[in-house]
Amino acid sequence: MSKEKNKAQKVINKAADTATDSIEAIMPATTKAGGVVNRVASLDKAGVDHEVIALQMTKNSARGNKYEKEEIPTLVKVYEDCKTRVPLSAKSARTLVQDQEKYGSQQKGEEVNVDGNASPSPSV
Repeated sequence: MSKEKNKAQKVINKAADTATDSIEAIMPATTKAGGVVNRVASLDKAGVDHEVIALQMTKNSARGNKYEKEEIPTLVKVYEDCKTRVPLSAKSARTLVQDQEKYGSQQKGEEVNVDGNASPSPSV
């Protein structure tokens, strides 16, 4: 009976995976990203090595992105923060974008003029 139960569970899991994959194909990127962050946190909690998680994500990246094991804890932290509230609100993001558009970039050695200080920002 155990073999039959195991076989039935495999069929159910395959059907669930197929349904989830089909639904995700039409979801917006924000929803997909949340799902991935959830999965990464679940894999981390289960003790899956971060290098394995990063490799899996790299192999499945539709855009050829390379993920590093050092990036996995950041995704786990985002998940943990989101259990209580988001670490970056819509209002904060909107304000940062508006400031960026108004004042421009401060990355890659571009000059920064804040209160008369004309020193370049550090290169990243």
